[in-house]
Amino acid sequence: MPEQALQKLQRLMRLQKKMQPRTIYAELAREGLLHEYIKNFMIDKVSADEDFRDEMFALIYEHSDEVIPEFDVYILEMLCESLGYFEEYTKECQKQML
Repeated sequence: MPEQALQKLQRLMRLQKKMQPRTIYAELAREGLLHEYIKNFMIDKVSADEDFRDEMFALIYEHSDEVIPEFDVYILEMLCESLGYFEEYTKECQKQML
């Protein structure tokens, strides 16, 4: 009996995850309008708030059917930043090994 209750609870938890409310940004992304909305009305917030920008770009990337050059540039900038950090980190390790 406890095993059945656990399975039922797990099913309910999966259902709950599926039933999360949608945000206006997710709806705009699904309709393919979020990128334009951001460019026209939210450019200051996207420029100033990195967490918000990451969230918006993730939504657009998830729902976009077309290539958006700004996102390619943004992703490449993030990659360069990460590689720069990795390079600095490995320099310290190499110095310690010598």
